[in-house]
Amino acid sequence: MSIEGNVDPGAVARTGIELLQDKVVASRLMRREAIERFRGKPGRTFETTVPGVLPVREYKWNNDRSEPIKTDSYSETIVTGTVGWERLYSAIDWTDEQAFEFDGAFGRAMDAQMDAVARGAEKYALDAFGNAPYERVISIDNTPANIKTEAEQGRDPFFNAIVDAKSAISKFRVPYTSLYALASNEFADELEKNHKLTRDQGRGDDALSRATVGTFAGVTFVRDNTVPAGQAILFDSSAFVLFTGASPAPRSAPFAASVAHEGWALRWIMDYSSGYLEDRSVFETLAGSTHTADHARQYAHWIDSDDTYFVRGVKLGLQDSVTERKPGDNTATTPGSEPDSVLAKVWNNTVDEIGVGVGTPWPDFLRHPEGAAGEGDDSGEG
Repeated sequence: MSIEGNVDPGAVARTGIELLQDKVVASRLMRREAIERFRGKPGRTFETTVPGVLPVREYKWNNDRSEPIKTDSYSETIVTGTVGWERLYSAIDWTDEQAFEFDGAFGRAMDAQMDAVARGAEKYALDAFGNAPYERVISIDNTPANIKTEAEQGRDPFFNAIVDAKSAISKFRVPYTSLYALASNEFADELEKNHKLTRDQGRGDDALSRATVGTFAGVTFVRDNTVPAGQAILFDSSAFVLFTGASPAPRSAPFAASVAHEGWALRWIMDYSSGYLEDRSVFETLAGSTHTADHARQYAHWIDSDDTYFVRGVKLGLQDSVTERKPGDNTATTPGSEPDSVLAKVWNNTVDEIGVGVGTPWPDFLRHPEGAAGEGDDSGEG
């Protein structure tokens, strides 16, 4: 790519996004949203609406009609979260001499800039994976003796653990759609050596395709050397969110554009410093990430609790790399670790069914016109 002649800043910025997408791994497995949703909300907070839950009522067939049907109030819960973000950028000088020596090949420099920005985006993504309060942690006994014992029963410890992780997400009532796992080198090595692994033959040239280990128990595993040794994180694609945004292109810059595409946002600015006889190129994005929290009230509308839980991901680990954890076992500081927590009751199937409650009689002006008139008279006097 040369910067000589006519340059379309928007095309350059869009090319930057394409390069960025090819260089990231963890970030592409997350849900991506625009930072625009934070506008007008101090503290960098965002809101997630938790749908309400209503009871089902019965009106007996052939009853005496002495009571009307009942109405229930519907309400939703708002879960707020806070995301910190930073401006990730790469800025270079492109001197007249470099333009001559590189024969105008600014594309290689641009590719290096995208490498830098991609590393920054990946750091934010991996921070979200590493800092999430996992309620379920599964330790895998991968000793030769246990592998042999499981094999004699037609089983496999890795396969079993992944099935248990999927079962946990289902038990948490997470409506998962696509499951992935980020695996450390040690964990990925064990998977690749395992005879039950079904390899993915359709690999491409981008970073995500090259890092894909394969499909195991229906879950796509991706190698990432920044995951703690011996561990893997199995999650639904909705479990983590990466927010990106780009500031508007400044009107004073001769070449500038701000573009967004497929959940990524990027700004490019280029100008010429006549005092130093060099171009200056800056690519930048705003980035921040977090995990998705589920509210206790999602399990039943009558629950009086403001606790939120991270239940869309499960941590796996080779023996000695993690400590087994289940909701209610009081082994961690996560909200669901408390024995009397709502999540512990969900895990142990002891959450009460949704109660019918009293309800409000359905107003019937035809059968009780005097009551309706009285209500109207009262409101009229008011």
